[in-house]
Amino acid sequence: SSSSSNSSSSIDEYTAYDFGTSYANQTYEFYDVYNGKNRYIGTTDSQLFIQWSGSQWHLTELGTTLYRNNDTTTLPPLTQWTHVDGLTPGGYLI
Repeated sequence: SSSSSNSSSSIDEYTAYDFGTSYANQTYEFYDVYNGKNRYIGTTDSQLFIQWSGSQWHLTELGTTLYRNNDTTTLPPLTQWTHVDGLTPGGYLI
């Protein structure tokens, strides 16, 4: 992330690495607030979002969840992402 602060306004983008779905590995920038938390859109592939579902964080493609994270943090968690199939490697955000 671009800041160590917990202020949601200070983190405007994340970069995803090492996700088993190769096209998920891109930079995501702040898009809007969705379900009460910041939502981020892919800068290379705008069909991908990192968003809060209301109960967990999701990395989605066209509304379909690819990866999920059970952390309930205000901002997207950086680690512990898992693919919904349980097999494809989950990556991390910085």
